[in-house]
Amino acid sequence: MKNVFICTIIALMAISGGLYAQEKAQEEPVSPQTGEINPVRDSVQKDEAFSNGVKLELVWEKEIPSSIKDDWPYPGDLVFLDENGYNVFSSQCKDPEKALKEKRLLIVQKGKLKLLHGDEMRVIKDTEIKGTYAISKNGHNIAVLDGLTLHLLDWQGNELAQGKMIGGGEENHLYPLGNDQTIAVSSVWGDGRFHEIAVYVRVGKELKKVFGKEGKYPTGLFDYAEDGSTIFFIYNDKPVDGKSNIGERIVLNGAGREITRYMYRHPGWVGWVSPRGNYLVEVTRGKYLVIRDKDGKLIADHHVQGQGNYYAAFSSDENYLCVTPGPWRIYLFETEDGKMIWNYLDTNEESHFSSVGVVSSTLLVFAGHSEAIMKPGEFKGTIDELNKKVIENATKDRTIYIIKNGEFFKSIGPFSGKGFGTQLQAPVIRLSAKGKFLLVQTPVKSFIYRIYFGGER
Repeated sequence: MKNVFICTIIALMAISGGLYAQEKAQEEPVSPQTGEINPVRDSVQKDEAFSNGVKLELVWEKEIPSSIKDDWPYPGDLVFLDENGYNVFSSQCKDPEKALKEKRLLIVQKGKLKLLHGDEMRVIKDTEIKGTYAISKNGHNIAVLDGLTLHLLDWQGNELAQGKMIGGGEENHLYPLGNDQTIAVSSVWGDGRFHEIAVYVRVGKELKKVFGKEGKYPTGLFDYAEDGSTIFFIYNDKPVDGKSNIGERIVLNGAGREITRYMYRHPGWVGWVSPRGNYLVEVTRGKYLVIRDKDGKLIADHHVQGQGNYYAAFSSDENYLCVTPGPWRIYLFETEDGKMIWNYLDTNEESHFSSVGVVSSTLLVFAGHSEAIMKPGEFKGTIDELNKKVIENATKDRTIYIIKNGEFFKSIGPFSGKGFGTQLQAPVIRLSAKGKFLLVQTPVKSFIYRIYFGGER
C-alpha cells in the first residue's frame, strides 16, 4: 500500500511539476561571481580545521527524547536558555558562551514542561500542561490553549495570565511573542476557507483580546519578531483567484496596535520579520522577494529564481538576510538597502536546502542540505526506480553546507538520515548572536559547535 501511495504521489509530481508547474528549465550551474562551474564539494568531519582560519569544534551532542523525535521537525519543543530565560540561539541572549557552559534546557515532553540544568541534565522544574502549546522564538514564554482558555506562562512554567479565547476555529496556532505580555492566535475553520488573526494582551492576570481580523483563504504568511515588538501577516477578504485578490499586509506592534497596512501587486506566499522587528520580507507569486522596513516602506524587490517552499534567516544584528527556495539556490542580501550580495547555484541537481543561517562578521552562510528528486518528469528511469530513489533520499545522510563569497566552501557532517520524514528535510540550524556557536538539530540528536575565526581559540 505504501508503494502504491508513493507511486501516485510521484506520478502527480511528474504531471504537475510540483507547486510551480510553470517553472522554466534551470540555468547551467555556474558561479555568479566567477562565471565558472562551482567546485566539487569536499566534506569535512566534525573537528577538522578549515582553511582560511575557520574551525568548527563539536562541544556538545545529545540524543533527543523519543517523544520529540516522533514530532519532527520539533525545534520549538526543545530550547537552550540563558539565566534570564532567553533562547541561547536568539538575538536576545547576551552571553551564549556562559549559557552553554551552564547547560539550561527547556523541553516539552509527554504533556510536561521540563526545565533541565547542568551536564547531568537534572530536572529542576516539572510543570504539567494540557492542550495545545507553543514556546516563543526567544524561549521566554509559553502559550497554552486548554479548551477555550488561553494561558501565558513564563519560561519556568509559572502562569502570568489567562483568559477565554473569543472565536477560534478548528485549528488554532499559538504565537507567544516572548514579551511576557502577548499571544497571537491564527485560527482556521470551514475546511480551510476561513481564518482569523487575533491578538490577546495581558492586563494584570487577565488576557484580553485587543485585535481580531477575519478573512477567507489564509495565505500562511504570519511571523513575529524575536523580541516581541512586531507582528506581520497578510489578510484576505475574498477567495483567491490569482488576479483580483492580492491580500492586505498588516503590521502590528507587540501590544496588538496597528503600525501600518499596505498592498502589493502580487499575492504573498511566505514572509519573515527580522529579530528586532525592523525589517519585513515576503516572497510573492511570480517569485518576487520584497524587503520593507517595519513601517511598510519599500526597500527593494527582486525577481528571484528557483522552485520550492522558501526558507530564510536574518543575521542576529539584522544587517543581512539569507534566503533559499529549497532546490539548488541560496541568496544573500543586505537589509538596509536591499542589495543582493551574491546568488549561489549548486551543481548537483538533487541538492535541496531547508534551513539557513548567516554570520554577520564573516558573511559565512550555513545551510542544511539533503538530496531530493526535484524534477521527476526528467528522471531517466522507470517509475519503480524513481520511487526507490525517493525512498533512499529520505533516509540518506545529511550535511551542512558552508557558502563563502557565493561559492561552496566546505560541508559539515555527515549526519544520520534516520528519522527524517521526507527527502526535503535537512538538519535544522541556528546561530547564536555574533555567530560563535552553531546548533544542528536532527530527529535523532542535537549538536553544538563552537566556531573559531582567524586563529581565535
